[in-house]
Amino acid sequence: MPDDILFQDDFEDGDLNASDPGSSNGLTWTTNGTLAAGTVSSHDSKVLRLEAGAYILSNQEVDQSEYTVSFTSINWYNTAARVMVAYKDESNYYSFSPTTGQVYRCLDGVETELGTDSVSRLISSPRLNPSENRFKIYFCNDGSSVTISVDRDGYQNRKDYEFIYKDQDAAAVNRFVGGRIKLARVDEGTGRFWVNFDDVIVTKGKLQASLPRGPVQLYVSNTGDDSYDGTDTRPFKTIAKALESSYPGDEIIVEDGAYDEQIKFAQSRIYGEEGKKLAIRPRNRHKAVLKNSINLKYGDHVILDGFEVNGQTVNVGGSTGVELINNYIHDAGIGVSASGVNSRVAGNYIYKCSFGINVSGKNMLVENNEIERLIYRQGDADYFRFFGEGHIIRGNYMHGTRNEETGPAHVDGFQTFDNNGEYARNIIIEGNFIEDFYHQGLMGSGSYYYHSYNITFRNNVFKDAAAWGMCISQLKDVKVYNNLFINMKTHGVGFRGTDAQPATGEVRNNIFYNARNCYFGIDNNQYDGSNNLLFNSDPEQKYKQESFPNDIVNADPLFTDIDNDDYSLHPNSPAVDQGTDLGFAHDFAGNIRPSGNGFDIGPYEYKGSDQPVAYIQYSDIVNSSTGYEPFRVAFSGASSYAPDGRSIVSYEWDFGDGITDTGVSVNHTFSAGKHTVKLTVSDNTGKKHTASQVFDILPSKYPNLYLYLPFEGDCTDMSGKGMTVTGGDSAALEKSTYGRSVRFNNSNSRAISAAHSNYLDGLDELTIAFFAKKSAKTEAATVIHKHTVYVVSLSESGFSGYIHNGAGQKNFSIKNVVVDTEWHHYAVTYDGTHIVMYIDGRECSRIECTGKVRRDSSRAVVIGRNPWGDSFEGWMDEIRIYDRALSEGEIGQIMNDITIITQQDKPKDGNPGSPTAPSTPTTPPSTQPPSTVPPAVQPQTSAQTAQTPPQDEESDPDPEEDLITKDYPEMVKELERLFENADIDNNILNPTYGAMMKRAAVISLVPSSQNRLRQLAKLTFSDITGNEWYAPHIPMAVYRKLINGFPDGSFRGKSQVTRAEFLTMLARFNNSEGSIKKKAGQDAESRAIIVKLIGDKWYTNYIVVAKDGLVHPDQYTKETIVKPMTRGEVFYALAQYLWTKDISEGGKYHAMALKNENPAFSDTIKTIDLSRSVGSDTGDGWYMQLMNAARDHALGVPMDFYPAIICLKDKGILQGNNGESRWYDPITRAEVLALFERLAKVWGEEGS
Repeated sequence: MPDDILFQDDFEDGDLNASDPGSSNGLTWTTNGTLAAGTVSSHDSKVLRLEAGAYILSNQEVDQSEYTVSFTSINWYNTAARVMVAYKDESNYYSFSPTTGQVYRCLDGVETELGTDSVSRLISSPRLNPSENRFKIYFCNDGSSVTISVDRDGYQNRKDYEFIYKDQDAAAVNRFVGGRIKLARVDEGTGRFWVNFDDVIVTKGKLQASLPRGPVQLYVSNTGDDSYDGTDTRPFKTIAKALESSYPGDEIIVEDGAYDEQIKFAQSRIYGEEGKKLAIRPRNRHKAVLKNSINLKYGDHVILDGFEVNGQTVNVGGSTGVELINNYIHDAGIGVSASGVNSRVAGNYIYKCSFGINVSGKNMLVENNEIERLIYRQGDADYFRFFGEGHIIRGNYMHGTRNEETGPAHVDGFQTFDNNGEYARNIIIEGNFIEDFYHQGLMGSGSYYYHSYNITFRNNVFKDAAAWGMCISQLKDVKVYNNLFINMKTHGVGFRGTDAQPATGEVRNNIFYNARNCYFGIDNNQYDGSNNLLFNSDPEQKYKQESFPNDIVNADPLFTDIDNDDYSLHPNSPAVDQGTDLGFAHDFAGNIRPSGNGFDIGPYEYKGSDQPVAYIQYSDIVNSSTGYEPFRVAFSGASSYAPDGRSIVSYEWDFGDGITDTGVSVNHTFSAGKHTVKLTVSDNTGKKHTASQVFDILPSKYPNLYLYLPFEGDCTDMSGKGMTVTGGDSAALEKSTYGRSVRFNNSNSRAISAAHSNYLDGLDELTIAFFAKKSAKTEAATVIHKHTVYVVSLSESGFSGYIHNGAGQKNFSIKNVVVDTEWHHYAVTYDGTHIVMYIDGRECSRIECTGKVRRDSSRAVVIGRNPWGDSFEGWMDEIRIYDRALSEGEIGQIMNDITIITQQDKPKDGNPGSPTAPSTPTTPPSTQPPSTVPPAVQPQTSAQTAQTPPQDEESDPDPEEDLITKDYPEMVKELERLFENADIDNNILNPTYGAMMKRAAVISLVPSSQNRLRQLAKLTFSDITGNEWYAPHIPMAVYRKLINGFPDGSFRGKSQVTRAEFLTMLARFNNSEGSIKKKAGQDAESRAIIVKLIGDKWYTNYIVVAKDGLVHPDQYTKETIVKPMTRGEVFYALAQYLWTKDISEGGKYHAMALKNENPAFSDTIKTIDLSRSVGSDTGDGWYMQLMNAARDHALGVPMDFYPAIICLKDKGILQGNNGESRWYDPITRAEVLALFERLAKVWGEEGS
């Protein structure tokens, strides 16, 4: 370096006017003010000491175009000082302030601060007393620009020359080539020498420091120590120590564990640089937990990647080049405060925070984050807030928020405002998806300063907003392009402003699907809209083309799979190629846009297809793929696609329940369960494609009944459909002939109402039925009122009303039929062709009417009055509304059997829940005798089962046993004709189900008669259509009374079997009812024990007879005996019936289970033992051990069941489900029926 020294001065000689004889090229100085060369306590040599206003100016001029001035600054109290280079005169120089880190150029007396990056914090001297630092100022004039660089302390702050500025001012380039050096104190204070300089050296070229080391990995562990060196084997204990020790380019690896320390960065040093970022990562993603504050302020170019952050906001802190990626942040006020410059927040999962991500600063990229389940804590709750400029917010998924967890918060997907002084400008928000609860997709306001503009929303999906898709208030130039707004509760996009601050923007290429007002402006606005597609899935809701002249109106966009959020376009979608070119090049999925002949409408660009594409369209009463059985659906495949020059030649439908059909349009009625409907289309070249649609059909306790008010406890709807009834708190309920009835009057019990449901109007058919008793003969008033849809009123001598069929109001009326104050039953039905009126079960009027009942979702069903008139003075009860027209016989049944529908299935005639005891209906006054029509209109329960117990072959069947259905004799006749060769026409020869089904003739004929058995099954239970997989098992089981069904006439094959129900069936398997009573009576000791355990119920005798079917009968209670039985318990009971010895200890199947060399199923690889300890349903007895084992079934199958499982598999009775026995699951009535048939078959085959 000596050869490179141009000038120097260490001030050791104390003479500023003469060159130091001990130095080469020593500097001399011109001085001004109070100054001295002396010593200070913190420094080991003489220094230049300056009081206020003092300075020295070199007499020598540096005559170089490139050089470095280095010096030591020793400063107290951060006293202002300047070092000037390229000094020409008092009006022309470059200067640096060591205490503030600022760099200036003075040209012709005009001083300008240089530099746009905020690096002064890095090169300013720390606030110490004294603060001693070594600085370098690099000057270079290359003829086109002047470069000024400044460094403090070399790599001590992790970078050499933190400040770099290229001055391209032509006058400066011409003016500054070389110059003198000036050291000055520039404060206006007085007194002591608080500014000191030493060791001034001027060198040729650029004086650079040596980098101490290259990038390394530093390790942190809770088991480490901060005195270690941070290696893998000697890790630091704290992240803070690793940060202190780091250099740009390093990677800090944090071991698993919780770290309760602040993550923060010192302002006086660098941690990362562009191209050499400092990465902080856990060794295992989300296994290192940060539990204290995290602020990346001063952490420019730092990566925080893969941590779990518990209860803390991650604050970008205004830093530049930060990457906050792949973190799991939860239970905080704000997930991420993304205030920074050119930083990236990506791939984070933010859960249960009040705010997801608040974006501010400049040029932030926020992408591919998931924000789930906002929680209100205080203030508000929003997924995103954005301010600043130049941001891109894209690809984020927002979901899972629950209304009940957000309190008073107004939850928005995106929100911006300016009353905090902030603005939002030049921002792109694209490719985001928001669903579940939120109020508005965008809540944007610029009412204070009106300085926010140019905000683009494109390719986003806004789903299920509780209010608006976008509310744009006093914002300028908001572009709404190619978004999907689906299921907006209130509006799609709205603009509003004032005369002085109008809202402006564009709405183009968007799809509005079920958005009430798709897009509009109120107050003062200036927006344009075109090329949008508007559609409502409710056929009753249509948009007016004249309101949207430049858009496509009332055309189904034909999404690929709307139920699974696949909003890509079908080839025949009217949105394809119908957009306007908006100048951006990609869609929601990143595909190139446009494709084909132009922009598509909506967030997805259709990519083309050279194959046929099936498409399923459907319509039903609720415009949904979910509803109550029986669920009628009309299907169409007319929108299916064939490429140009080809055509669809076949449409094949599979309804997922064993039924198929063909044709472009088909209809189907579903029973309860999840059904996947498939449409396969074939074109004329033989190419095929299949589309599918899942229907989740809910079980219906009372099919077709959608409002049922029996008033026995309160005004709750008992149809099982959950209709919302209001006004019940003030309704008077009084004792009556029918238990309790509602009393309406004009004082405090005026009316009740049922909120609108799509099940209550818009119907193809309708039945309204009720009992009423007038308080006076002349009483006349409206009693059922759904305004503009239907009305039923009682008159002085009859009743009247209307049904609106869409085209108009069709009136009906009957007089001179009721002239008293007795109870009467009123009913009106509509079947699509006629309105029929009934009084007390008898038809009394019929008029023609066609069309669908009108739908008006704004109207409730008001009961007891016309909302604008007087109330009915009298009583009402048993109010029912069905979605089909009941027959006269069915009207008679609901009139005469008013107690058959209750909140829970209750037994009749002292036989609770027993399948099926005969009912004795209560006959109201002035009614006909009970009808023989089965209670088919009564709903089905989902949990009760009718089974059958064992009997020996010598026992006689009970001749007094009641028939099961009215069609039973016909079914028997047809069944015996079908099986006359099986010699079952004489019941005495086949006294029980088990004995009959094991006969060789029956075994051989059953498989070949499936279709006929399905037809016969229709003659049994009200919920059997013949299409069920188990339908062929039904007729024989009914014929020999293995199953009787429920009081409402249903079988309920998909209901789970309780232990009481299964044991009833097991007892009936080979015993008549008479034999069961006899055996139970003879085993008095067992009966007494069982009664003590489970009570004396309708099923007690059956359990006494079938008790050997339980592993440990004494382990059950009256509560657990009526809970669903596990499949393992069923398997044990069936195997025990015929193969007790083989499954018991010492038997062959028990031995196989112990060895388990070849596991029977994939879930029987391991076995466990349950002890027979005494306990309860809450203790540790055998039963609770079983329940625990079922919940944690991966531990193994109980040895109590495993021999039986092996046995039944070996016999062909148990076939498994996808390779599993599923011993731990409940079992349905239908599955049990199939197992009993297989059991009888094997019994017969083994006995032959």
